[in-house]
Amino acid sequence: MLSNKLNRFRLMVVAVSSVIVLATTALAITQNPKKKRAKVPYAASSDHNAIQQAMDAASAPTRIRVTTYHGLIVKPSTEAKGQALAIQERIASQMSKNDFVPTERLDHFNWYAETYSARIIGWNAEIIEVTPQAKGYRVKTKVSFVGSNASITTNDHMIEYYDVDNAGIRHVGSEAPKDAPEVAIF
Repeated sequence: MLSNKLNRFRLMVVAVSSVIVLATTALAITQNPKKKRAKVPYAASSDHNAIQQAMDAASAPTRIRVTTYHGLIVKPSTEAKGQALAIQERIASQMSKNDFVPTERLDHFNWYAETYSARIIGWNAEIIEVTPQAKGYRVKTKVSFVGSNASITTNDHMIEYYDVDNAGIRHVGSEAPKDAPEVAIF
């Protein structure tokens, strides 16, 4: 009988503690109105720590750090075959290592962090097209974000263009879709 009462008491303590934590979190969120977010001060950096720090600095103060930034993962087109696939694999590998994060991409995907109080923890990209140029290639990619809240999915993306040659890889432009993104919350 005593152990039964002790178990009920323990359950009550856990329940009350959970309610206090939830109430404290809710109060902290409501007392910290959204502030105007500063633009992130980098265009294309391969320093994961600098990217993580800049993204954390641009995050809302009440945001919980779920996981760390994992970078850009670029894959060749699913339709590429033979020599085209080999070229795209080399370009994808180099782009993933360089971890390009253009400011236009951050500005475009800012809605996710603002609307859902979540963090962007990485990027997925697929090479859509590789066009030969005089001294290399023009690469067209479709980039989407990886968010810290796995229950939110979207069709939002950016089209980004890069020039690839013996001197390296350079971001040369971006396009955002004209339509508003579709969002599904599970």
